[in-house]
Order: sequence, then structure tokens, then C-alpha cells
Amino acid sequence: MWEARLNAALNECGCSLGAGFMCAALAGSVIWRFLYSSWSISQSLALIWQSIAAVLLAAVIGKFFGLALAENRLRYIEKQIRKFESKAASEI
Repeated sequence: MWEARLNAALNECGCSLGAGFMCAALAGSVIWRFLYSSWSISQSLALIWQSIAAVLLAAVIGKFFGLALAENRLRYIEKQIRKFESKAASEI
């Protein structure tokens, strides 16, 4: 039970959450540009670079959140295991 969750938390690199943030930023950027931009040719290059920057920044932020989440999961699992050990030791 704990082994599978512990291995999953140990192997987590934050990429899945980073990818989710990246997709959300891309969708948000497209929606924002569609609703609030004039889509003129003179602004298209700036819009592309701003969108790329927003997507990359969101991916990095998501990766760091994913790593922090994995660290918290590890600490929680560790507390559960230690609690189980102390309870088992007191019953003996």
C-alpha cells in the first residue's frame, strides 16, 4: 500500500503538472488573444513571442509546483509509516 505511493512520489519529477500548466497557459493565451487582440499583422510577431514566453513560464512554474507537491506527499507518507511503526512497536 505505502510502497506504491512512496515509489510514485519518489519518481515524480513535476513534468505532468508542468505540462498541465503549459496547456492551460496555451489555451488561456489563445482565448485572451482572440477576445482582446486585434490580430493585426504588425502585432502578430509580438503576440507569438508573448504567448511563447507565457507558456514556458507556466511550464516552469508547474514543474516547481509538481516537485513541491511530490515532496509534501513524501513527507506525508513518511509520517504515516512512522506512526504505523510506533503503533506496532507499542503493541508488542
